[in-house]
Amino acid sequence: MARLHKIPPFTGTRDGICIYHMRGSFFVRTASSLTAERVKKDPAFAETRRNSSIMSRAAKISSAVYKEIRGKRKTRETYRLLTGEAIRMLRNGQEEQEISRILSAWYV
Repeated sequence: MARLHKIPPFTGTRDGICIYHMRGSFFVRTASSLTAERVKKDPAFAETRRNSSIMSRAAKISSAVYKEIRGKRKTRETYRLLTGEAIRMLRNGQEEQEISRILSAWYV
C-alpha cells in the first residue's frame, strides 16, 4: 500500500491496481485475486464461513439485548461485550433464546 500525494484520476480497480480513499488520503495497492465467489464456495474458506455465521447470529442477539439497555450503560463497549459473550455462548452450544435471556439478566 502506497500513499498518493495527488488526487488520482479514478478510484476503484483497473489494470491490476486498486486506488482507494481512506482517512483523508488516497492509497494504491495491487488488486487482490480473492473473489467473493471463492470465499463463498472454496473449502479453504469453510472456517471463515462458519465464523461469519456465528458472528451474524451473535450480532442479532446482541442487538436485541442492546436495545433494552438504558442510560449510561448503553455504549459501544457494552455492545462489543454483548457480542463477544454471545459468540462464546454460541460456540459452547447454547441456544439463542437462552443466550438472550442470560445477557438480558446481566446487562439490562
